Amino acid sequence: MQAQPQLVLFAKKPSVVVEAVCAAWTRDFDIWQAARGPVARARVSENMGPEAALTRAGDTFGRAGQAGPGLPQLAQECEEFSQMVAEGGRAAA
Repeated sequence: MQAQPQLVLFAKKPSVVVEAVCAAWTRDFDIWQAARGPVARARVSENMGPEAALTRAGDTFGRAGQAGPGLPQLAQECEEFSQMVAEGGRAAA
C-alpha cells in the first residue's frame, strides 16, 4: 500500500513545527534524540502499544454488546423487508 503524499505531509508538519520551535530556544536540540527519550516512549506505549490496542478492543466490544438487545428486532424487520421485496414490494398483511 502506497502512502498518500498529503497524508505524509500532514503527519510530518507537527514534528517540523516542534523542531523549529525547539531550535529557536536552543540550537543543539535533536528531535530524534528527544523521540527516543522516556517521555516520548511512554506516550507512544500508552497510545500505540499492546495495552492500548487491548483497551480499544475492549471499548469496541463493549459498544457492540450494547447493541445486542436490539438485534432480534432488527433481524425480524430485515426478514419482513426481504419478504416484502420478494413479493414485489407489497406490504405484508
